[in-house]
Amino acid sequence: MEMTWELESLYPSFGSEKYRENRMRASALAQDLKEWAAQHLQEGGRSRVEALRTLETFLTRYDAYRSIYLCLFSYAELRFSIFWRPAGTLPSRKPQSSWALRWIRPPSGGRR
Repeated sequence: MEMTWELESLYPSFGSEKYRENRMRASALAQDLKEWAAQHLQEGGRSRVEALRTLETFLTRYDAYRSIYLCLFSYAELRFSIFWRPAGTLPSRKPQSSWALRWIRPPSGGRR
């Protein structure tokens, strides 16, 4: 059974305009989320209703970031997976470049 990924419908390539736009958008959304969280996710002095509204706003902003991040991350993961590579070739255990990993980390150093 041959297993390959058809990735062109997600992004034509790492150099495609769509990929670059989404990468810039994810970066901007991550920075916006970080700044918003620093300003609004402070402890104390809020009623339960205010705290729930703040949390809801944060999750809405996070979902906007996450939807783009997941597309970018999935594309990169699948492009470098063993199934995408031509038969008989294996991906290197050590990435040749970590440029993709530098900007796809979740905001505030959180876990994936």
